[in-house]
Amino acid sequence: MIQEYSRLNVADNTGAKSVTCIKVLAEVKDDTHVLVIRLS
Repeated sequence: MIQEYSRLNVADNTGAKSVTCIKVLAEVKDDTHVLVIRLS
């Protein structure tokens, strides 16, 4: 479960290494989340 203000490590092609979760918009089954994030 991802909560607000959780720091997350990401692996994608934007070059971001760490993000902070600002708001959880939705939690869908199978560990899929819709988040608003800020680059850290």
